[in-house]
Amino acid sequence: MQSPNGSFPSRYRTAQGIEGEFQPGSRRRVLANKLGIRSKRVIDQLEFENLLLAQEKYLRIITTETIFTVNLIRLMHREWLGKIYPWAGEFRTVELSKGKSTCHVS
Repeated sequence: MQSPNGSFPSRYRTAQGIEGEFQPGSRRRVLANKLGIRSKRVIDQLEFENLLLAQEKYLRIITTETIFTVNLIRLMHREWLGKIYPWAGEFRTVELSKGKSTCHVS
């Protein structure tokens, strides 16, 4: 549903910063991305496909001896979203809410 100013509500609530920028032409429904994708459906599908690839990779290499460090988690995040978003694998600089979940600044 459009707001009185003609914009569509965002699925993200963000502050300023690269992680809080929206892709032009996405009606504030898609975060700015390296591929210029404006469709929520397309970006959701691409994120899902990349998640499956990252999961397959890490299921092969992680063992019961693996120690989950901050750097490993950042690497996993970069593997998942790095082809899509320039901030993948970096520490968050803005709070981001999606639905009822909020991701706080680190």
